[in-house]
Amino acid sequence: MSRLNHNLPLPSVSMLGVKTFFIAPLLAARNSEAVVFVGTFGALAFGETDFPVDDFAVVCILVLVAASSPLGVIGEGKTAKSPGTLPCTKPPLKWIRIPYLLSSSLSFSLPSLMLRPPQMVRRLRHLLLLFLSFLSLSFSLSSSEDLSSLLRFKSSISSSSDPSSRVLNWTGPNLCLWSGISCGSQSRVTSLGLDSFGLSGTLDSSIGALTELRFLSLNSNAFSGEIPTELNRLGKLETLDLSYNWFNGSVPICASPLPNLRELRLSFNHLSGSIPYAIGLNCPNLEVLDLSGNFLVGSIPPNLASCGKLKSLLLFSNLLDDIIPVELGSLKKLQTLDVSRNSLSGPIPAELGGCVELLVLVLSNPYNGKEVSNSSTYADIDDFNYYQGGLPERIVQLTKLRVLWAPRATLEGVLPADWGSCDNLEMVNLGENLFSGGLPNGLVNCTKLKFLNLSSNKLTGMISTDLLVPCMDLFDVSGNHFSGAIGTYNSGTCVSPKLPIDDSALAYYSYFLNKTFARFDFGSGLVSYHNFGRNNFTGEMSILPLASSKLGKERIYAFLADNNSLTGQLELGLLGICNNSKGLVINLSNNLFSGGIPVEIGTMCSSLTMLEFAGNQINGTIPESIGQLIGLISLDLSRNQISGQLPISISNLRNLKRLLLSHNFLTGSIPSNLSALQSLEVLDLSSNSLSGEIPGKLINLHNLSTLLLNNNKLSGKIPNGFASLPALKNFNVSFNNLSGPVPSNASAISCSAVMGNPNLQSCQVTVYLCGPPTERKCARGEANNTIYYVNEQDHRAEMIWLSISIMTGFVGGFWCVYGVLLFKRTWRVAFFQMVDDFSDNMYVKIVITVRRLSQSKASYK
Repeated sequence: MSRLNHNLPLPSVSMLGVKTFFIAPLLAARNSEAVVFVGTFGALAFGETDFPVDDFAVVCILVLVAASSPLGVIGEGKTAKSPGTLPCTKPPLKWIRIPYLLSSSLSFSLPSLMLRPPQMVRRLRHLLLLFLSFLSLSFSLSSSEDLSSLLRFKSSISSSSDPSSRVLNWTGPNLCLWSGISCGSQSRVTSLGLDSFGLSGTLDSSIGALTELRFLSLNSNAFSGEIPTELNRLGKLETLDLSYNWFNGSVPICASPLPNLRELRLSFNHLSGSIPYAIGLNCPNLEVLDLSGNFLVGSIPPNLASCGKLKSLLLFSNLLDDIIPVELGSLKKLQTLDVSRNSLSGPIPAELGGCVELLVLVLSNPYNGKEVSNSSTYADIDDFNYYQGGLPERIVQLTKLRVLWAPRATLEGVLPADWGSCDNLEMVNLGENLFSGGLPNGLVNCTKLKFLNLSSNKLTGMISTDLLVPCMDLFDVSGNHFSGAIGTYNSGTCVSPKLPIDDSALAYYSYFLNKTFARFDFGSGLVSYHNFGRNNFTGEMSILPLASSKLGKERIYAFLADNNSLTGQLELGLLGICNNSKGLVINLSNNLFSGGIPVEIGTMCSSLTMLEFAGNQINGTIPESIGQLIGLISLDLSRNQISGQLPISISNLRNLKRLLLSHNFLTGSIPSNLSALQSLEVLDLSSNSLSGEIPGKLINLHNLSTLLLNNNKLSGKIPNGFASLPALKNFNVSFNNLSGPVPSNASAISCSAVMGNPNLQSCQVTVYLCGPPTERKCARGEANNTIYYVNEQDHRAEMIWLSISIMTGFVGGFWCVYGVLLFKRTWRVAFFQMVDDFSDNMYVKIVITVRRLSQSKASYK
């Protein structure tokens, strides 16, 4: 009895393409009892070989048809059990999807097949044999092309750059098992990831033949040469990452449509030219565009705004010029924008306030991300963005903004008054600009703000006590004109937000801290840094503005308020939080502090790391308990009124690197046990009343670079060992009572460093007005052992008359020019016009020269 269901929709089929349709025909053999149900199913495995879904279905049908024996019923959970067939039950067969490929000339309808089961089986058998042969050939050709492309790519890689042979071991027929390669359902390469393999060579153009490739990443290798344009053939590519290599030439990507490309990362190569205008046309679905760290020139293409899905746009560390396009303000999904370290100018567009999803905005950055030594200056790490105007209020009112970074960007005017709710704002760096006016009260509402740098501006007025300074990890208002007292600020409930980890916000944060104050390595640990230095603050300073919730054994607290007019005493109030933290750094130099050093300082502040009170009115003696500050790295009490002797316990400070006690009233001798301070780099005991000999054991301080003992009452000889100290660069023992010879072969010892010691043997003058001294010509056989030197008194007189002559000439010449300009108006106008023209020309030449040198230096590197 036939089980045909004539009510099923049975579409006719034709050989116009590979399609899939779902039917449930009955393939009747003998007695028409065997039924094959056809439908969709998951991936099955045939023997030991993995087949794609469609391939395995065809194989199973072919096997079933090829067996002329009666067919078993293949239904849910059942198996074809005819003799000669192979089981197709991995997993148990429920539904089978049949791809078909039929010619229009061979078109037939399913009802006719089902009316004649034997003929249908024969036709279907021939048809499936033909289809399987075609499909196998197609897959074989595609896989063979991938194999050939990968082998050509392998041949372009330097064998010496692959010591682990991860690419050199690309052998064997199954390329899907090769290192760094992943395949899709038809054994086609879909992913090639060779990050940090240390590979070098070129990127062969054959890579463009991997037409099924969706992911290509060669990040952090040493590939060079140009990026092949054939990559534009990878129409299915979603991620391309060639960052941190040595590629040069222009940016060829997106020259042809790449509609699926989501991430394009080409950062830190040697790419040049301009940013392709075609990116905005042919890659409309980009979400990440990272071209940072190259040598790209020209302007930022306005049509990048066509990439409406763009979330991250990183263009920093290039040579881009012109302005920031206002069109970027239409990128509603943009989260990160970094255009720092370029040559951009013009105003910051207020239209960026339209980027409602913006989290990180970096407009300038004096740091290039490399580690900078303590001796580095801003001249070593310059920034080239010079904007005009101020900071638009629409930008600071972005509700999701977390990081606003624009230091040293020549911004001016007043800071925006209305910062909106700023509920998410965590980091604001506007240091080293030209802002004036007061600190806006709108910042009080930024409850998550933990990083605020407004240093080196022209800000005035008082700082509101409602500002959450105690909760901030970094608060820097140094180098302004703030006044009033450093009060007790609102600590409220300190919120500990999580900084965005996307891109480099955290790197900026930690790096800026290190650059700002860490002259020494404090090791790992959280840091709180408050800098009120170089302002006009007054009043008594009795407590440090740090919230108790910020304290902890892993927290280092640095408080700087030097160069103000603060008063108070060095007492428990200032040092009270010391034992509750990992380290305490205090710099209150050049203020009006008075009183003595607490006797119990060693116990009340055992974690004190740096104590800098130079230029105050501290008096009394240095207590013996100071030797208990075993974590002390720097002690600067110079230019005070300290008296008494140096305590012997100072030798316990084994981590001490800087000891500065100059310009005090210290007496007694220099303790010889200072030689135990093996970490000591700077020792300044000058301008005191120290007596006795210079301890010979000081020559054991191999890290000592500066030794200043001048203007004391020291006697005896200069130890010869100073000549062999490898690090010693600055040495001065002048104006003492030293005697004996000056150590020979001591490059750090000049005549000026030993002058003023009447009993010290003469030092040869190293600077002469009329050249070096000449030797007396001797008669034949007479020993030549006399050298004539310039008389010191004559030399001093000549120097005085020379100075008088120079000053007279300068004053006379100055008044000759100034008098004419003062009384002759037409000459004055012409002169200043000439000066203006000269300065303008020089400025342009200097800017152009600096730019060219910077580009040449960068290109050379």
